[in-house]
Amino acid sequence: MRRLGCVACCLAVLAGGCGDSTGMSDMASPSPDAAKGIVDGAVFDHAAAVDAAMIGDLAAPPDLAVAMDLAAIPDVSVLVDLSPPSDLAPPPDLAPPPDLAPPPDLAPPPDLAPPPDLAPPPDLAPPPDLAPPPDLAPPPDLAPPPDLAPSCSDGMKNGKETDVDCGGGTCATCSDGKGCAAAADCGSGSCVGNLCKGTVLLLHMDGVNNAKVFPDSSPSKHVITVGGDAKVSTADSKFGGASGYFDGNGDFLGVADSPDWNLGTGDFTIDYWMRSANNVQNARMHALSFGNANGTNIDFDYNDKDQGGWGFWIYWNGGGGNLVRVNTVYTDNKWHHVALVRAGTLFTGYVDGKSIGSMNYAPALNVSGNFNRYIGLGATGSWPYLGYLDELRILKGVARWTMNFTPPDAAY
Repeated sequence: MRRLGCVACCLAVLAGGCGDSTGMSDMASPSPDAAKGIVDGAVFDHAAAVDAAMIGDLAAPPDLAVAMDLAAIPDVSVLVDLSPPSDLAPPPDLAPPPDLAPPPDLAPPPDLAPPPDLAPPPDLAPPPDLAPPPDLAPPPDLAPPPDLAPSCSDGMKNGKETDVDCGGGTCATCSDGKGCAAAADCGSGSCVGNLCKGTVLLLHMDGVNNAKVFPDSSPSKHVITVGGDAKVSTADSKFGGASGYFDGNGDFLGVADSPDWNLGTGDFTIDYWMRSANNVQNARMHALSFGNANGTNIDFDYNDKDQGGWGFWIYWNGGGGNLVRVNTVYTDNKWHHVALVRAGTLFTGYVDGKSIGSMNYAPALNVSGNFNRYIGLGATGSWPYLGYLDELRILKGVARWTMNFTPPDAAY
């Protein structure tokens, strides 16, 4: 190892890596023996070699090959055993770490004292009484918009109406089968179970001019036949813009047979509007005649001068004493309302809402079956009517009026 150190030192000197002379001088001087080494069996004086190199011409260093036979350097491998290390003994078993003692039990935190009771907030004074707002005047009644105002022709049940466009005292009376709240809501004068009832014949006599169709608007829908030249006329009417016209030359309307004409001993009402200009004396006319010449009938006679000056009379079941009459002749070319009412056993005739007489009659009155039922002609086919008829109606089971009344002001 010493040899190796000398060699390394010498090499460093030759390479200039051992420092300058000053550096060398600063170093502590080695002992004489330490400054020497053995090269190839001879003593080599390091100090002398260094001094010679420092002092002499550095450009021409002595031939080191002469001074030192490098080839004679012993084989380093001889000096250093490079054989692999012997098997290393395994490290001793490490003892396991001692068991760690569990941490000491931690004491629970001390009980915390409850917060002090908080004093309740002070009582707040109630708000001062507020004065009530001044009374506000109600808004003025707003009239409904014109398009929404109830009317008797808008196709809706509104306002005071008891059914669509009828009843309630503001519109025309309702026909049978329509709603009602009182008898006054019904054209028949009969309100049963909030429905109008009792009409068995209703001829409005409406339609296009010269038409020969007269539909029955009652629930019974009786078939009406036309005889002669009876027709619808728009030349005059009481309601609806048209009426039935009879020219006094055999015109009539025939009414089909039905149990409806068995009026029995119950109440009934027959009424219609008429306008006639026939004032020829003894020109007897029948506006309506149900029955025959054998004493079962209902007749309305006009201008009957051949009966001792009777102007207008209504008779039934053969006449005789079964009649009511008045001397007035209603052929003044004006519209008049005519009615015959039976209430119980009392028959009363009315013209323009005023009674022309009454009498009691108890027997049944039935004109169904083999009888003629004519409008505008006598039951025997004689005494035709000349003039206009409108709104002819028969109520069965209903005494529509029992005292003087104001005639209807609208169609039924």
